[in-house]
Amino acid sequence: MNALRHITLLSAITVYATAPSTVLAQNQLKESTSMTANTIAPSLSQWIPQTHKETSRLSVTIDGEPAELVRYERIDERNAGLGGEHFSTVIAANGRLKGFANMSLDLVGLPLPDRSRTEQIARAFLQEAAPDLLPRMEISWIEPHDEPIQITRNGHIETVTLTGMKVKARNLG
Repeated sequence: MNALRHITLLSAITVYATAPSTVLAQNQLKESTSMTANTIAPSLSQWIPQTHKETSRLSVTIDGEPAELVRYERIDERNAGLGGEHFSTVIAANGRLKGFANMSLDLVGLPLPDRSRTEQIARAFLQEAAPDLLPRMEISWIEPHDEPIQITRNGHIETVTLTGMKVKARNLG
């Protein structure tokens, strides 16, 4: 995992039990629930940036089962609000990781890893954060993927594009 500490490996991940899953990876130097604030999957809590605080918690349904979507935004409120910078987690009621996103202005314009390195990053992340998903994971494809985020620059709101490498995969279990 030490090598992963030197790479921000994901801008977004969605890992569904039987639906397609998504992992976005980017090269960058950066350190980086069940149903209550105190029960975030222990291996995932380390990925929540220290620069962020919880701003919302919402009950959702993923793959026909209850889950919780928790959104964290920057403490300094830079580019806060829907469409802006955030780190979000989706955890099933049974504690299984369903997804997370790390949408940060700091990631815009950085060089992307190649497909092979992207797969390595995704597998290493899942090995630590959700190892139960790896034995039956099947990768469909790995390609660049764009996500818009809204930022405020010079008092004006604008949309910038965050590009990552998307790993489209399924958990066949």
